[in-house]
Amino acid sequence: MFGWFLKMFACILYAWLIVYYYGYGDPLGYYNLAGELRKSVLSNFSNVKFFFQDAATFKAYISSFTNENEYLSGYSYYLDSNFIIHKICCFISFFTFNRFLVISFVFTNLSFIGFVIIYKTLKKIIGGYYKEILLACIFIPSCIFWSSGLAKEPICMLAMGVLFSRLTDLFIFRRFSFASLLLIIFYGYILLTAKNYIFICLLLGMGIWIFYSSIKRIINKNPIKKFFFYFFMIVVLVGGGYLLSDTVTGIVKENVADVISINLNNYRYIGESGGSLIDVQNIDVTSIGGILKFIPQAMANVFFRPWPWEISNVLMIFTVLENLFFMFLFVKVLFRTRLFTRNLFINKNFQVFAIIFSITLALIIGMTTFNFGTMVRYKTPFLPFWAVFLLILNKKLSQKKVTKKVMVQQVAVTTTT
Repeated sequence: MFGWFLKMFACILYAWLIVYYYGYGDPLGYYNLAGELRKSVLSNFSNVKFFFQDAATFKAYISSFTNENEYLSGYSYYLDSNFIIHKICCFISFFTFNRFLVISFVFTNLSFIGFVIIYKTLKKIIGGYYKEILLACIFIPSCIFWSSGLAKEPICMLAMGVLFSRLTDLFIFRRFSFASLLLIIFYGYILLTAKNYIFICLLLGMGIWIFYSSIKRIINKNPIKKFFFYFFMIVVLVGGGYLLSDTVTGIVKENVADVISINLNNYRYIGESGGSLIDVQNIDVTSIGGILKFIPQAMANVFFRPWPWEISNVLMIFTVLENLFFMFLFVKVLFRTRLFTRNLFINKNFQVFAIIFSITLALIIGMTTFNFGTMVRYKTPFLPFWAVFLLILNKKLSQKKVTKKVMVQQVAVTTTT
């Protein structure tokens, strides 16, 4: 309940900042276009059909009117990834008197439900360390604030929470049900439409987690199978990398390079208007080598920045403190596990999913986002898993150290006696 009250307070603060401080932003864009969809339905009930059609169809309909405002004239609001938020907002508006703050409360509660689902699922998977899981899923400041309000993040957190829970039931606990299948299809569509890269990273993390867990059960029973499995994997990775090197290089140059260039130019334009721009220098997007050189900087931006000297507003203070906390845990775990070479285990191999999902999503964010405020908001989907990974490993290693110390003392006492 305390976490819920914090979430509601964050919703009010976020709505106040958008409406009264900034006076612009995506929440107002979503709200205004949802209002146009609402008006069209109220004027003619047959326009309910727009709830089941794409953004281009509604744009063609609304472009016939002359009362387009600044939010409706922007091309980005007519993308399907944004239009699904307008649909959800419009549907909620019929039960909330079409009030911006009340709609924001509903979106925030949907986000909170998503975090609670992740919390309950992790409790089942890990079977302990409940305080660490609670802290990671409910009380991370960035997740409390930046996944609140009328935005994509609340819907994505709910969809991701349900998908993570149901996929875990199906493939980790092997409990099949048609209800789970239907929920996976429904929320998978929502997440794939709203933010497809989160959907892809989630499936990638789940797929590798399931594959690793299955193979580990097999090879642990037979050392010979274990040797041949690792030998086979090395051959596949090296051979596949050699055969597909030209194809991968072409894809990176034609797609990733274009995305980096376009987004960097857009964020620089926003930065000139007062945004918290991430200063990025010397990115060579014309070669795969230049893009690969940018990856460490991109990852550092996501996991560790902004630095204390980059604080430009009050909200960034909390982000910096949060980053310093995670940096401390990361360095501590890194050296205690001898550069991740041992003691890296959580029940049911959860560490595999946490690492794969967090790193792949962080890589996409770091390569395409060059604004601190936007980056912090985009990080919220992987932060609970990353935090659980670091907090539990740190606790396990601390317990192991204490146990070892107690055993040494007992041996010393026995020897003296």
